[in-house]
Parts: sequence; C-alpha cells; structure tokens
Amino acid sequence: PLLAALQGLEGQLRPGSLKRALHGVWQDLLNGHSLSAAFGRRQETFDPLFVKLIRVGEAGGLLEVMLERLAKLAEWELDVNAKIRQALQYPMIMIGILAVALGLMVTFVLPRFGQMFGSMHVSLPLQTRLLLTASRFLVAWGWLVGLALVAAVVVGWRLLRTEQGRAWWDHAILRIPVLGPLCLQLAMSRFARVVSVLNASGLPMLETLALAGQSVNNRYIQGCLARVHE
Repeated sequence: PLLAALQGLEGQLRPGSLKRALHGVWQDLLNGHSLSAAFGRRQETFDPLFVKLIRVGEAGGLLEVMLERLAKLAEWELDVNAKIRQALQYPMIMIGILAVALGLMVTFVLPRFGQMFGSMHVSLPLQTRLLLTASRFLVAWGWLVGLALVAAVVVGWRLLRTEQGRAWWDHAILRIPVLGPLCLQLAMSRFARVVSVLNASGLPMLETLALAGQSVNNRYIQGCLARVHE
C-alpha cells in the first residue's frame, strides 16, 4: 500500500524537485530501504523533523499514527500561511499603489510646481523648498538612486544567506511593532505544536526540545531555545 500511495502521489505532482524526490523514495523502497532512510537521503527536500518522526514511527510500529500527526501539522501550517497572505494582501497592494503615486508625483508633478513657483519669485517655506530640491535631485539622478537600491538589495540578500546576517535580521524583525509580536507568536505556536507531536511519540524531553527548537524558522529564537536546551 505504501508503494502504491507514493506512486499515486507522484502522479498527481507537477514536474519538479518534489516529484523527483518522491520517485527516488519509491525506488529506494523497492531496493529494500526503510521509509525514513529513503527520506533521510533527501534532506534538501524533506525536513529533518519529518524524517525523525517517521523513524520514530517505524521503530515503535506507529508509522500510520506519525504520518497522521505530520499531516495535521502540515495542514495547520498551510492554513496559517494562507491566513497571513490573505491579511497582508490588501496592505501590500495599497503600499504598491502609494509608491507608484509618489513616484509619479515626484517625477512629473513637483517639477512643474517648481517651475511655476520659480517664475512667480515667491518665498517658499523650508519644507516646500526641501521637497522641490529632492524632486529635482531624483529627476536628475534617479538612475543612480535605482542602481544604489539594486546594489543594496543584492548585498543584503548575500548577507541574509549567512548565519550571522540571518540571525541579525530575525532579531530585528522581532523588534518591529505589530509585526515582531506576530512573528514571535507564530514561532512559539509552531514550537508548541511540534513539542506536542514529539512528546506524544515518546521521545526524551531533551531530544524533543532540540528538534522542536530547530523547527522554528527564526534564527534568533532558535538560539534562545538552544540555550534553554543546554
């Protein structure tokens, strides 16, 4: 039944890395490997927590129970991610519209007002003069500002791929009002659910805390949980 289930699941997937990984798992099972060993050979696709729970289920004869728990955990995560995307969709659209409107105003509207005020020879407030100066600068050197932004994004992306950069970024996110407490609640909610699943499987508490801490996406919170484990 397991081989047939994997083959049926593979047939439902679109071509990609997951489809290739499941086909490799299916072949490993045909060659006599255990399910956990087959998944463990593809940890770039399957989470280590997923592999560990399957191994525990195989050892205790509770593979079906473990798979059901993993399915419920995955469904919860998909539901949470869908709600987050839905909640952020409207604000992101409004931010995009505001950015476009601001760019059009700075590029086309403000220069015309500057020409009009200049021909009238009137004394403008400091804030207005600064705004017009910024508009003229962006019109003249907008390409340079764009290149600087692209360079900053590339450098930031490379830094985030390092452990220190990722930890700094994750810590900075937690300090942002509204967003920080939300990220902390989501991380601790996932931690609690994973601890519940691992504890019910009979793993020792120290190993449970270690695996559950590694399942949290925030590197800073991972470090805090690692210190708790120690």
